[in-house]
Amino acid sequence: MKATVEKKEGCVVDLHIHLTREEVNEEYELVYKKLNRTVKVPGFRIGHVPRSILDTRFRERIEKELIESIAPKYYKKAIKEVDIVPLTPPKISAFKCRKDEPLNFSATIEVKPDIELGKYKGIEVEKKVYKVTERDVEKRLKSLQLQYAELVDVEGRGVQKGDTITINFNSFVDGKPIPGLKGENFSLDVGGDVLLPEAEEKIIGAQVGEEREIKIRLPENFKPIEFAGKEATFFVNVLSIKEKRLPVLDDEFARDVGKFSCLSDLKENLREELERAFEMRTNQELRNELLDIIISNSRFEVPRVMLEGEIDLMIRDFSNDIKPQTLSQYLKEVNMSLEELREDFRPYGEKRLKRGLILDSIATKEGIEVTDEELEERIKALGLENVDKAKREDLLEEIRAEKTLRFLLEVSNIKEVEGKREEE
Repeated sequence: MKATVEKKEGCVVDLHIHLTREEVNEEYELVYKKLNRTVKVPGFRIGHVPRSILDTRFRERIEKELIESIAPKYYKKAIKEVDIVPLTPPKISAFKCRKDEPLNFSATIEVKPDIELGKYKGIEVEKKVYKVTERDVEKRLKSLQLQYAELVDVEGRGVQKGDTITINFNSFVDGKPIPGLKGENFSLDVGGDVLLPEAEEKIIGAQVGEEREIKIRLPENFKPIEFAGKEATFFVNVLSIKEKRLPVLDDEFARDVGKFSCLSDLKENLREELERAFEMRTNQELRNELLDIIISNSRFEVPRVMLEGEIDLMIRDFSNDIKPQTLSQYLKEVNMSLEELREDFRPYGEKRLKRGLILDSIATKEGIEVTDEELEERIKALGLENVDKAKREDLLEEIRAEKTLRFLLEVSNIKEVEGKREEE
């Protein structure tokens, strides 16, 4: 047998497989023997039917069994011979066998990409370090204060920004209801931009029991697209208005929110939390930037089937994150189709895959592997029991990627700079 690879578009290849006449005849022999053990022909004992009779009476069956035997058997041999990793089941070209003649057939498959690694050692990369300021601590303290605020009914005034209100509302364009923009006993933090910002702005001043008709222009990127850029009418009925009564920021507040003796201890704890969060952000950005530079230095394509599988995983994770809301409920609420959501995830899925593929390629080239001790240590640290083969393989891949990242950081030229935040 001889196998050759013909590259097609993307990560698709045609695997051309050639069998010699001797190999074809061997397959015929196997099919004859199998057939002779099972068929009954009048005048002959089982196992003693002449081949000429078998050829005449069971020609179609012989040809069918030959194809079913040859295709998977020699396809498996071929992928080992050419050393490729298939990602999809093969599409086998139609073929017929003839005794005493060689045989050619092809299998079309999508494979792991050949990665042409560029420079990955000595990369110059900036490590953006973020410093915790007093403003950061005060902002976090204010957020904590809001979490512990008491909602109290408002009397004698209308809606103000920052209030929490309960409303019933409907929305229409040219008399047609807008999908997802309808609610009963809907709780809304005014100014939080849960509804369209312009609509929330026009609720300000409304009294309890008042019904307002609000007209706004929908954004050009609004979905469904049929409503984009059109004038919409909202009917909003204010059922209740509550304002937040904030607790006093003092030592008693610190004791209420945790085991802190005074407000200064609470602030110090918030500072430490922020420092840990900023450090995680710094390290994550450093790793991502380093990998993105290496990816830009290298040449490879992301297999379509791998990308679709990655998007499937992202959709599954997203569905778990929004529970108890279902994915269909979410899509209806945001006026989006599943395909549109997949397209939103696509660039992120492609980036994740590229980073994973480049790490795997570098690990292979550098001989980075995971020891049994490292794997068992990770399993123990996670408190896992009865770990199946699939989970062990996932952990092996995870640890190998972590070790490769550490290696890349060690061989890079890292320069610390002060990180600039968007709010600055």
